[in-house]
Amino acid sequence: MALTVRGLVSISRLGLIVEAGVSGLDREIKWAHSIELEDPTPWLAGGELILTTGWRRETGDPSWAKYIERLDDAGAAGLGFGVGLSHSEIPRSLITAADERHFPVLRIPLPVPFIAVIKAVTDKLAEERIAEERETVDHQSRIIRAASERGVPGIVTHLARLVKGEVVVVDRDLVRVAADPVDPANTDSAHTVPAHSDPAGADAVSLTTRITREIRRRDRWRGSASISEPDNQLTIQSIATGDGPPGYIGVATTAALKPLQHLLLSQACALIALEWQQPRAVRDRDNGIRASLLELGLMGSLASGDLQRHSQYFGFFPEDQIVAFSIVSSLLPSEALALVQGTLAIRGVPHLSLASADEVMILTTGARWHQACEELLSRLKVAQAGGVTIGIGGAQPWPELHRTVHQARHARRAGRASNRDRVEFESLGPFGVLLATHTSETLTELSDSVLRALDDYEGQQNGHPRGAGSLVETIRVFLEHNGHWESAASSLGIHRHSLRYRIR
Repeated sequence: MALTVRGLVSISRLGLIVEAGVSGLDREIKWAHSIELEDPTPWLAGGELILTTGWRRETGDPSWAKYIERLDDAGAAGLGFGVGLSHSEIPRSLITAADERHFPVLRIPLPVPFIAVIKAVTDKLAEERIAEERETVDHQSRIIRAASERGVPGIVTHLARLVKGEVVVVDRDLVRVAADPVDPANTDSAHTVPAHSDPAGADAVSLTTRITREIRRRDRWRGSASISEPDNQLTIQSIATGDGPPGYIGVATTAALKPLQHLLLSQACALIALEWQQPRAVRDRDNGIRASLLELGLMGSLASGDLQRHSQYFGFFPEDQIVAFSIVSSLLPSEALALVQGTLAIRGVPHLSLASADEVMILTTGARWHQACEELLSRLKVAQAGGVTIGIGGAQPWPELHRTVHQARHARRAGRASNRDRVEFESLGPFGVLLATHTSETLTELSDSVLRALDDYEGQQNGHPRGAGSLVETIRVFLEHNGHWESAASSLGIHRHSLRYRIR
């Protein structure tokens, strides 16, 4: 709810008293400002609560009435008058003028500093903005869910409830695709308006007719338009669909849309465009293929080369490395999978996805995994999923699919143990993995990850036997002697400086 003068007065610790303009207490406060000028209006934008201690004038001086008139004409929300300094009481002529104009005037007692009133206003405004943003994020999630469950009609229904108005979507031929509420005069699912239709009064015309009339008048433009009518506001926005002509969405409300409502309207347009470009049946089919490919790859029933080749249909490139996500949350895996698939599809992130009994497994590219992780965390939290943890494997070539999957699962278990929402396997380090999980599979994966470079080096030494000159043997002896340089060097039959060189 917007902060009003009435709401500010209700903050008991401030001790504010209404002295005039009781009928105007529902004016909205957009800011609070202390200014000691007889005419502060050049510095006002409207909606301010003005704070003053007044100036040296008699209580009946006509300048007080002029002062109230100027504030009211400038759109100020009200006046807070501090008593006990310049004036022991609020001037009578000021109160009389304020009552005549229904302009709120508040008494601010001497112990209350203006900064306390300003802070109370800014705190309330900040709470209002945070609440509005949270509500917007929640609605974004709901619109996505509506799109996944009911397509365009679901998007339209949810948007209509959000803006408390009427919403209609028409396609490129100006045929109605969805509406909420449904026009009782045209209850069929696809209604088009004759080109010659041009009713005299907007009140007697359906929203479909009104937006098609405006679209024709503008010669099927791309972009958005706002049309103010006597009783409501009409907002029309084009829905871009590739290179072809756009469709349109029209929203009729009693007042102009707020910025965050415009944001949700834009998101609705993007979702509708996605629905039009990829019908639901096609999307379900694609998601089924994504899951089947990943399942076959994990089972070893599909060679890595074939998996890589088939995945190119879903946005992967031959040169891409792959990164696995193992995701758990309080949502059912099937619910989380639907949310994940919708989020990544909207963002155009290449992915394969699969739900099992205890996790959602995602495979994406090494170039896009950061974006995918942030988007998924945001959407899962907006969906009020608790206990969210995403384990992230290291970037690997396609033949190492199982490696990045195992790493993602190890990272996820470590994240669950330490109550973190995301964990990268490569950031854990030996102690992070060892302290979080104790399975032999984990230790094998860790040793492969950490010691592979050493094994590769040894393998490049022309088949050199792992004797005293082997780096692996050097490390083994060094550890057996608890890192003691002299005794380890003696056991290897080399100088301690040679040992230091090998260890480096």
